[in-house]
Amino acid sequence: MAPPPPVGDVKIIVAAGLLFVVTAALANGFSMTPAAVAGPLRKNVQLSVFALVGNFIILPALVLGFFLAARFGHQVVLAFALLSLVAGAPFVAWMVSAGKGNIGYGAAMAFMLMIVTFLVMPWALPPILTALNTGVKTTAWTLYKPILIFMLIPLVTGILVRARYLKFAMDAASWLGPL
Repeated sequence: MAPPPPVGDVKIIVAAGLLFVVTAALANGFSMTPAAVAGPLRKNVQLSVFALVGNFIILPALVLGFFLAARFGHQVVLAFALLSLVAGAPFVAWMVSAGKGNIGYGAAMAFMLMIVTFLVMPWALPPILTALNTGVKTTAWTLYKPILIFMLIPLVTGILVRARYLKFAMDAASWLGPL
């Protein structure tokens, strides 16, 4: 078994992760409008519903079933349970672009999945962790607090800045995206 990384390395990794999350949420707020999200999703309602069902019902159910049948360490089970409920990565639009797909729909879907993740994950994760017998006891508020601070506040700030200062938001979004 490998030794744990030095404490300084962990702090750098956590800081880089938080920087990524905050800047991605802010860039999403700077670049998205309600029309830009609703339009593509309305044109592809069936696909959007399938994406929601797949991401928030089927995948967590498969993970739950797999880990109830197989034996893994609690940390592995915890990580997969969490990952099964988190959808809408900020770089989806870039990946859709690289795959020559519909960038508008990809960005709108990622945004919708992120918003649904905010609503679903904090409520669904505690009972899943209990069902998987991980020994972790958490509450929805314990999960909501970092989401609120590191994702929702930057996202809403970006949306409000875009509504008031469009040129600044567009310039900042193009700078924050690669960051």
